[in-house]
Amino acid sequence: MEKPLFNADDYDDSFCMRCETDEEHDAFCEYLDSIERHWRSGHRYTELDYRDHYNGTMVYYFNDGCRSSLCNAEAAGHTILYYKDFSWDFQPENVALTFDQLFCDG
Repeated sequence: MEKPLFNADDYDDSFCMRCETDEEHDAFCEYLDSIERHWRSGHRYTELDYRDHYNGTMVYYFNDGCRSSLCNAEAAGHTILYYKDFSWDFQPENVALTFDQLFCDG
């Protein structure tokens, strides 16, 4: 079965993302940076790392710029999405353009 392509705009603030490995966390933060999401503080997701604060149970409220523990998110009745359940083959409109793409011909 093919996994759906993840699009943060398809979800409201009651959804959060669970990344279970360091690689998933890193890739998800890079994705959020590429679509111009930020922590509530205004920092890019790749600038601040809160994983160690949650003993491996952190979830990202990616449309609200905050984070929580998996236990608290479940207790609040929020929907937990899992990174591994989605396709991360980004479409061109979801990827930040490089300098060459913006300013060079060819």
